[in-house]
Amino acid sequence: MYRKFIIALMLAALLFPASAYAAEYFSALDFITGESLLEPHESARMLIESKISDGDDEYWVVPVFIADSFTEFIGVKYDLGDFLPADGDVTLRSLFKTGYIMLNYESIKTQLAQDAEKWLFSTVNVQFMLDLSNALGNESFDLATVRNELTASPELQSDVDLLQSQLTSLKTKAAGLAVKITIATDFEFEFFRNPGTGEINSLKTQFNDTFALLAGLKSAVDTYESDLDKLRQKIATLDFDVQTKQSLNSLIASPDRLRRIPTFNTNATLLQSRIETIYSDGLSKAPQFASGFESRIERNTAYKAMYVFNSSLFEKTDGTLTILIDAYESLLADDQTYLWKDQESVQSLRENWKLAEQYFADKKYSLAVESAGYAEKNAIDIYKLGIQEPEETGINVDLLINGAVLIIVLIIIIYALRNRGRLASVVSKGDTEVEIGGWENR
Repeated sequence: MYRKFIIALMLAALLFPASAYAAEYFSALDFITGESLLEPHESARMLIESKISDGDDEYWVVPVFIADSFTEFIGVKYDLGDFLPADGDVTLRSLFKTGYIMLNYESIKTQLAQDAEKWLFSTVNVQFMLDLSNALGNESFDLATVRNELTASPELQSDVDLLQSQLTSLKTKAAGLAVKITIATDFEFEFFRNPGTGEINSLKTQFNDTFALLAGLKSAVDTYESDLDKLRQKIATLDFDVQTKQSLNSLIASPDRLRRIPTFNTNATLLQSRIETIYSDGLSKAPQFASGFESRIERNTAYKAMYVFNSSLFEKTDGTLTILIDAYESLLADDQTYLWKDQESVQSLRENWKLAEQYFADKKYSLAVESAGYAEKNAIDIYKLGIQEPEETGINVDLLINGAVLIIVLIIIIYALRNRGRLASVVSKGDTEVEIGGWENR
């Protein structure tokens, strides 16, 4: 039981760093998306699966794509529990140069690795060179046999001795190339596991040293084949029977593997050219990538100033205003614009917001941030001064009503006084009619 517990702890210790690394890997992608570092038509792909070190810091270098076309890089680092954008022009150039080379190197390797003759840096080719070295050792024994058959021709024996010397050199070169391919392959593996801006050029040095050894082997093979052909021609002139000549030519035939070296070298030359190109392009495009990323950060800053929750705006308006664009739309709504006391700030808010929008559209992000800052101050000033109070008219409505009633009463009284005689006759006439009516009813 105790032993199983120990094994479980050991497995956990091994798996925890990997799981933590994977979590950071996906968190970096979430940060890039959450921070609005991508435009709507862009996508980020974590094609470089290891952090790239630059000095004492490590960064995730993430390629950005539009559809399936690579455009540029985003660099972020994990520091004290938070992700931060990479900064510093030198750092950005180094990171993006390294990222570009890694990305394109992997693409070339994916295309060629299935064909051992086209992709030199493989264990298959290490074994090929070791087998070639052994075959050249066997060839040396065959040449010794040929030499013994040429005792009557010291000149040809001297030619065989030269070939023997060349075979020894070829055998050493093939074995040395096997070792060098192993070293370069191991370096490549370690580099891609723990890449660093300081080691990217060392990777190319490893490749170039290997290519140089292969070129040297190919040159030695050309010399050997040329001298071997001369020996065949001389054997053809000897006074030997046909069967003996055929036997000698069979013994001096080159191993099949040796004849494949020129093809290896041609493919290696093409591969070296492609690697040189991605290194050259990485160096020349790094400033452009760095500038593009810095512009992306400026865009993100402007975007957040204009379209994302603004804690300063929130605090200074007692939680009423939270996002600058919403503040602009609510404060300058048609039914609100002329109610605010601070009409000067109303006009300034309108102008500064329009400027911020225009600068953002024109990709002048630093100016967009500046105009958004002015617009934020305008919005706060408008909110603090508030809405205008209705103006006092100085009229007491109750008093006005009472006065109107009094005037009406006065008019009635005046009318009655002026027409009292007529009114009296009307009243008297009414009484008589009543009495007559009453008499008639009797």
